[in-house]
Amino acid sequence: MTAQARRYLTELERERDALRTSTSPQRELPLFTPVEAAVPVQSAALEALRALDPNSLSPREALDLLFRLQTLDRGDA
Repeated sequence: MTAQARRYLTELERERDALRTSTSPQRELPLFTPVEAAVPVQSAALEALRALDPNSLSPREALDLLFRLQTLDRGDA
């Protein structure tokens, strides 16, 4: 039983070493890609959204504002 386990361990170690020395293109892929500095998005809808105070809106005003933002985002206004 011990001899069989030893042979199995030796085979696993051989496979591990083979994987370490292989030249697979997968090894060249970075695990984490650096995030480039994001360019701030400028749009009329985003500007209007940044300017509002949601705590001061009534439910009706909030709904109207959503439709206005949607229109601004499409570029209709």
